[in-house]
Amino acid sequence: MSTVYQADTSVDLEQNVIWQYANAKAFTALVNAEQDWYSQNVTEFFNFWRDKMLNLDRADDFGLSVWGKILNFKRQILLKDGSVYILSTEAYRLLLKGQFLKMTTNGSISDANRYLQLLFGSQGAAYCLDNYDMTISYIFEFKPTQEQLFLLENVDFLPRPAGVKYEILVLDDQFLGFDESNMQTFDHGILYNRKSLR
Repeated sequence: MSTVYQADTSVDLEQNVIWQYANAKAFTALVNAEQDWYSQNVTEFFNFWRDKMLNLDRADDFGLSVWGKILNFKRQILLKDGSVYILSTEAYRLLLKGQFLKMTTNGSISDANRYLQLLFGSQGAAYCLDNYDMTISYIFEFKPTQEQLFLLENVDFLPRPAGVKYEILVLDDQFLGFDESNMQTFDHGILYNRKSLR
């Protein structure tokens, strides 16, 4: 279970008042007024910064643009035909989360599976298999959204070891059968629901 770090943003100015001035009414009133201002504004600022800037799950558009600068990914994607595709907020969030996680993985199959679970776990099963021939397969047992499919087809943000080819397979049917054999059993044809995106 992961824990979220909660920084203590409170400020206690009264602890800095030395004992000689503790009974000075004008001074302590000034310190108390300053303490009230800090308690409201500084804490509010840091809570906003943590929620809307540092947390990729809840960052607003400005926070995502800051993350985009850090991770060097723009919201506009230049396609091979020269056209430009602009990502929605949620697709951009997914891309940035994926890029951040990709930077922290070691390229192993277990790390790739953890990556897929963090990004797509709420939608259904997604996992990575080693084909033992310098290729790996990313398998999605659910139909990704149109924008997710766009990212998977056009942006290299899935983790893998250097020099290893990969394919993306979407198993979007709820049954297993063979396409060229009228949905018959084994030894009769190609898997019906195997759709490779790459």
